[in-house]
Amino acid sequence: MAADRVQRVAASRLFFPAAAVHAALLLPLSVTGMLGRLSPMPLAVARELHAGEMLFGFATAVIAGFLIQSTIRRQLALLFVAWLAGRASVLLLSAPWMVAFSNGLFVALLLYHTVPMFAGAAKKWRNRSVVLILAGIGLAAMLYHLPGVAGRISISQSLLPTAVLLLALLMIYMGGRMIPAAYAGHIRRKGGYLAARVQPRLEAWLIAVMGIAILLQAAGADQRLSGVVVLVAAVLTGVRLLRWQPWLCRDRADLFCLGIGYSWLAVGLLLTGLSLVTGLIATTTALHALTVGALGTLTSTVMARNWWIKRRRNPEQIRGLPVIVLSISAAALIRLTLPAGSAGGMLVAALLWSAAYAGLLWVFLQAGRVMAAR
Repeated sequence: MAADRVQRVAASRLFFPAAAVHAALLLPLSVTGMLGRLSPMPLAVARELHAGEMLFGFATAVIAGFLIQSTIRRQLALLFVAWLAGRASVLLLSAPWMVAFSNGLFVALLLYHTVPMFAGAAKKWRNRSVVLILAGIGLAAMLYHLPGVAGRISISQSLLPTAVLLLALLMIYMGGRMIPAAYAGHIRRKGGYLAARVQPRLEAWLIAVMGIAILLQAAGADQRLSGVVVLVAAVLTGVRLLRWQPWLCRDRADLFCLGIGYSWLAVGLLLTGLSLVTGLIATTTALHALTVGALGTLTSTVMARNWWIKRRRNPEQIRGLPVIVLSISAAALIRLTLPAGSAGGMLVAALLWSAAYAGLLWVFLQAGRVMAAR
């Protein structure tokens, strides 16, 4: 038992740098492949890398690093090897069954580590719903690569949008626990008081509404109906953010960046809902507000803050984080406003994203240098 305590480690030590490297390299690689430039990979493989690896490679690595606060080294090693095997299987064009098996093993191990936190200790249904969210993301990760799934399920119209909405719901939940706690502490130190924090009733409505939207999308229901439900979720998300009064934290770059990320959630849900209801915006385009804007800004800020806090450094001292968040936001805006067939715009957006996560690696190193200087 004593040996196990000595060998326990946070999953973020492996998964956060791995996620940053993955994001910095895979997105521009997939974009050049989709454009047929500087990459020998087939178009179909490039598209799979672009969509699937963003959700089931990058995002799942961040989830593992954030949720698994402490585990035994050998268990973390097995989890990390399973994640690497999935990424290698995709890159090496392995058989789809191998990719599905690797992703399935990683998801099973991830659920093994995280489900007890929400299923056992959690008493409220809102907290236990995270188990279903994680299970849904894991199921999507396996289905996406199973042979023949693309022929039975319209990837562009059902599976990927459903997975994106599941990730959006997870960000809504996690952000709703982390952001108001950080805001309340900072506002209190300035002599103020933040009354609206978790907002349990609003959170319950958000989980229920997003759950309905996810089920409608997964079932292939009428797009206008699911779009209306997503629009309701967008309004609720925006109201929740406004009640946190993010402008009171504008003097803290790291906290204000969290607010920008949560704002992208509201904007992303709004654009996705409008695309489903009106058809004036392509759904694949609107979803970039969630996958690039929200996922990018929130994960980069959360990883930077978590990395510094675990090393007992003040996240207020992080340098360069606003530049990272602005770069990702610019990439999202470019992707949302691209005219059809704009290869140059896609490349610029991919490079901005890549540079942002290369900058995040520098932020990780920065924490170590600050410690060494003390």
